[in-house]
Amino acid sequence: MRLSVLLPYFNTPWPLLRAQLDSISAADLRGFAGVELVLVDDGSASTLADAVDAWAGRAPFAVRHLRHDGNRGLANALNTAMAQATGDWLAFADGDDLTHPRRFAVQAAYLSAHPDLVAAGADMVELAPDGTRGRCRRFPVDDAAIRVELLFYCAMAQPALMLRRAAWAALDVWRTPGTGMAEDWDFFVRLAGHGRLGSCGQPLVDYRLHPAQMTATLSAATPHPAVLALWRRQLAAMGVDVDDGLLAVHAALSPYWLWPYGDPAVRLPADDVHHWHAALLAANAASGRYDPDWLAACLAPLRARGLAGRGASYGVPPERLFGCG
Repeated sequence: MRLSVLLPYFNTPWPLLRAQLDSISAADLRGFAGVELVLVDDGSASTLADAVDAWAGRAPFAVRHLRHDGNRGLANALNTAMAQATGDWLAFADGDDLTHPRRFAVQAAYLSAHPDLVAAGADMVELAPDGTRGRCRRFPVDDAAIRVELLFYCAMAQPALMLRRAAWAALDVWRTPGTGMAEDWDFFVRLAGHGRLGSCGQPLVDYRLHPAQMTATLSAATPHPAVLALWRRQLAAMGVDVDDGLLAVHAALSPYWLWPYGDPAVRLPADDVHHWHAALLAANAASGRYDPDWLAACLAPLRARGLAGRGASYGVPPERLFGCG
């Protein structure tokens, strides 16, 4: 089986990009019949592209360096990489993260052992600007849990994703430009609408934290319009009659902001929380869209925090946003 590693970049500082490229080249690739690195330069300065070309000349595998004539955005860069990749496995990587040595081997083995899955995720270790490794961000493992948790936050990590190319190509699900903060999340929701998802349940990527990344601009008080639209779409597909009041409660209780911010205080009317909780359970009972046990397990702590006033309920942000999967 052949591996394609997809890495888009746009003016990523060269020391960070070089560190990621070096970590990919140092990974255990012995189990693959062929390896290619598909780089997409999304309109970076020419000096950076030249440095990448020089590195590619020394790489231990094939490197395809594709260039956009201007900055088209991450979704378009990823679509370019996905369209051009030829491997059986498509592994996504961000230019400023670090790849663990066994990442590709572990994920390919996981997908081989679970032939019903179209994609496999993994956990990520936070990497501070000074290089200190910190908390692990842990994601749900089971398909049923991933689907339910996507109702509340982005329950998989794009920088730690591997796709089974044949299954993904049959589904024909691409990235949606213009969805901003919700780009990764939107992709996973649409992928889950057509195929089964899973996660290896172990950290395989070091995820670099820095002020310029999109998640650093999250607002717990005012969700991004694309996030609100994604919540509304998922709730409506579930059969919920979504009005602005119910959506506001869902936004206030969903922990999509929790990893970067911790738990901001919010007070919600008890009747609104009860209505939201009952509406989701009733809609799912009628539609059967989600596993009822997983949904109930995730709703219960959110409902409890909404009724108690969330202020001091989390403290330090947890490794897992839900304890149910």
